Amino acid sequence: MKKLTCLSVAVAVLTLLAGGTAPTPVAAQAKPIVWNLPHVAAPTYYHTINLNAFGAKVKEKSGGRMEIRVHPASSLYPQQEILPSLLDGRSEIGPVLSGYLTDVLLELGVLELPFMTASLEEHRKAQQQLKPFFTEQLGKKGLKLLTAHAWPSQQVFSHQPIRTIADWKGKKIRVYGADSSNITRALGGVPVNIPFGELYTALEKKTVDGAITSATNAEPMKFFEVSKIINYWFLAGASGEWLVVNQKAWDGLPKDLQQIVLDSPKEVRFEDKEWEAASFLGGLATLVIAGTTTADVLLRYFLNRPLLGMDEIAGFLQVLIVFWGCAYTFQQGGHIRVDLVTSHLPGPVRAWLRVLSLLLGLAFLGVVCWVTTQSALTAYRYQRVSVVMLYALWPAMLLIPTGLALMAVAMLAALGRQLRAALGPREGRDEVDGQRHQA
Repeated sequence: MKKLTCLSVAVAVLTLLAGGTAPTPVAAQAKPIVWNLPHVAAPTYYHTINLNAFGAKVKEKSGGRMEIRVHPASSLYPQQEILPSLLDGRSEIGPVLSGYLTDVLLELGVLELPFMTASLEEHRKAQQQLKPFFTEQLGKKGLKLLTAHAWPSQQVFSHQPIRTIADWKGKKIRVYGADSSNITRALGGVPVNIPFGELYTALEKKTVDGAITSATNAEPMKFFEVSKIINYWFLAGASGEWLVVNQKAWDGLPKDLQQIVLDSPKEVRFEDKEWEAASFLGGLATLVIAGTTTADVLLRYFLNRPLLGMDEIAGFLQVLIVFWGCAYTFQQGGHIRVDLVTSHLPGPVRAWLRVLSLLLGLAFLGVVCWVTTQSALTAYRYQRVSVVMLYALWPAMLLIPTGLALMAVAMLAALGRQLRAALGPREGRDEVDGQRHQA
């Protein structure tokens, strides 16, 4: 017995000298399962925020065994490539947007046909009734349906009023998929496929006479600056979207993780929040566009006094939204990050790379805050004003360094969390960002 004990000790010592470690549980050695979720929506859009909450819940419930990484703003694949990437397995999970359906799944767009639904509420009820059909059709293509939701209703923005069917004749209208193209052609218009990112320029240069798009997108993109008329045709009550999983990726998950993926959307009210946000933002954006356009037209034609300052005020507000939204977007894990290489590195290496990137980011923010503060002070000292309405520029210029300072505070908090993780127990040494911290 004594010889056996000595032999065991000797084997253990030799193992340690050879660089080995004491046995650890299999679960601790296994890498987390990572699913990539591409999306077209911007980091601050409600789609991305809700998907980040879903991903955070999955990581929380799985104890870090599984992560769903959201890639917003077409940073992983452009919209037209998302469906093919889901079908061939390049993406494990992602959205299928009805507006971009091809002949592969065109039958899913039944509710996108003209006048099938007249409101978001009607569209939701119809979509829920058709959920078994959607599940069956997606299953035939190797996709598993998780949730069904929508974008707000699509309207027609144009340079001239489109009140009757005759007004459509010969007009070049921007479309984004088979259904909107067929509708435009049937009404007498000429469909023109233009990427969303190029639409503002196309309207500004009058390359097209109008565009079909969601009011949710139109307000942040300032389409009302280059297209003064919104035509309420309500061609469809909404534009459907389905969150799906590649079936092979699903079958590769352990049963308990499958259940976590199914339960997490319900626990964060993902589907309900999508419909609620679509309803609120669609109405709000439409109200803003209609209000500013109406005020501009009334003042221009009745008092010969258009809202000259609206463009300048919109520019100031855009600075506020962008720079004061940086800190919140960082906390929500919404900033675009490329992890093509780092996702394959060991956890401790990722942890220290994250520390380094946060330190570099803070140094960069410090320089930018200093320079932009000096610019604002110079504007104040020399009383610089805007071109049209002669508004003082320094308040708007101060929004930049103050917003970036808030971002620096958020990054300092993340740096503290990351240092604790990097210096903590070995099994917990990995990168920690705002989204993971909330989980």
